Amino acid sequence: MKKAYDFSKLKEIKNPYPGNKKAVGINLSPEVVDYFKGLAEETGLPLSEADRSLSARLREDAEEVYDEVCAVAVE
Repeated sequence: MKKAYDFSKLKEIKNPYPGNKKAVGINLSPEVVDYFKGLAEETGLPLSEADRSLSARLREDAEEVYDEVCAVAVE
């Protein structure tokens, strides 16, 4: 690794995916939050990892529901 880097020649690259993602918040009951905190403590994983797992699962479920709705709309 170099001690110093020259960023003066670096070219700016625009985001190729502007606006493709939108942050959405969901409200969770205290029981759900406590469950994930406990799960994080039991497994030794950080709570942020449990959050990512939950987000991934919700995304999968949302995609599945979306596909089902589209299939019904086509019929």
